Amino acid sequence: MRLWWRIIPPALIPRMGDPDAQKSNAVFQAMMKMDKIVIAELNRGQEGRALA
Repeated sequence: MRLWWRIIPPALIPRMGDPDAQKSNAVFQAMMKMDKIVIAELNRGQEGRALA
């Protein structure tokens, strides 16, 4: 039996809900490339900087 958990870090919510659609999309795109969520990389994505 496989069990899936959806855990959303509190720091992710304001970044995904940014009024600037380009910034929130950049955060979403950065998150989709991750195996695990790294907040520092989401910050770089939101600022428009390249991901490590």
